[in-house]
Amino acid sequence: MAAHKYGLQLDDADLIDTIETLTEHGETIAGNGGVLPARVAEELPFAPKTIAKHCSQLAEAGRLQAARGFHDGQQRKSYLPADDEGDQKLVTDGGVARPSWNPTAADADRNRTCRNCGSQVTRQFARVFGDNRDVVHACPDCSILRTLDREASNAGGGDR
Repeated sequence: MAAHKYGLQLDDADLIDTIETLTEHGETIAGNGGVLPARVAEELPFAPKTIAKHCSQLAEAGRLQAARGFHDGQQRKSYLPADDEGDQKLVTDGGVARPSWNPTAADADRNRTCRNCGSQVTRQFARVFGDNRDVVHACPDCSILRTLDREASNAGGGDR
């Protein structure tokens, strides 16, 4: 918390640390939920509405993880600390951060080889062409664009 000309200012680091501490102590809500903003407000001298607003902004920025859980018989929005391991974010045209790939799923595909040149696959992406869901591999030796173009033409009903 920092002093501001209008009073106290909520510090992102204090907010994240408080959520991490409460999560470690098991003060999360049921149903794989996180920590409620109202519970965080009990620890910090700010209104629950202010805490909820800042948590939402931090979740959009990828510094917290938004989670839905159940409290008092209703579904509630809550927050968990962001998972730093393997978070690779891709910022799109709308400025929304979306995961570029799932490192957990990639662990199962590390031993695959490229169907074009036979070299080891580094990442796996799924693309949808019409009704077909094709898996495209990022290969260090051949162009992924060429692979996408060929699969797109094949999915369109061309000769195989």
